Amino acid sequence: LRTVQKALPAENVIDLPVYRMRSVEGSSLPEADVVIVTSPEHASALHALKPLHTFAQRIAMGTSTAQRIHELCGADAIIPWASNELALVDAVFNIATA
Repeated sequence: LRTVQKALPAENVIDLPVYRMRSVEGSSLPEADVVIVTSPEHASALHALKPLHTFAQRIAMGTSTAQRIHELCGADAIIPWASNELALVDAVFNIATA
């Protein structure tokens, strides 16, 4: 989505990719009620394997990821209160005890 890059003047932006999401031939997803999506690129890769709206719940690590999930399938996602393990566990626990 390039949210940060768009907020800066173009002459001040240098993209430094540190990883790249790519499809792995023959990969599949196990059946699950909840999916944890870590980035907008991850959302696109997962959605190509299994439509994200088919999961009962989606957890997005950040607003850009939640926005990408919504763009792909029209479904909402839970966004943990922070981008750390404790917040993620809290989000999963809240789903499990709802």
